[in-house]
Amino acid sequence: MRLKTFLDHEVEDYDSYHDLNRTTFFLTQTVVRGMVASGQGGAIVNVGAMWAHQALAVTPSSAFSMAKAGLHAFTHSWPSNSPARVSA
Repeated sequence: MRLKTFLDHEVEDYDSYHDLNRTTFFLTQTVVRGMVASGQGGAIVNVGAMWAHQALAVTPSSAFSMAKAGLHAFTHSWPSNSPARVSA
């Protein structure tokens, strides 16, 4: 996928970025359920991007930035009573 400006995005471009967040959410849920079932904790590291927090002229796309901001929000809202430590 080539990088596009805000006005050049189509629905498919937007969806491709946000599909990654959906996958991350449900994969993390599955892994944490396994941690709970085993009685052990663990660590999960989500890979973010600086573009989630700061828009720059060279930002690949607004859709990418929006998706990464969602990933950061998911990570920072992690419940303290979870058996997993999560960071981004």
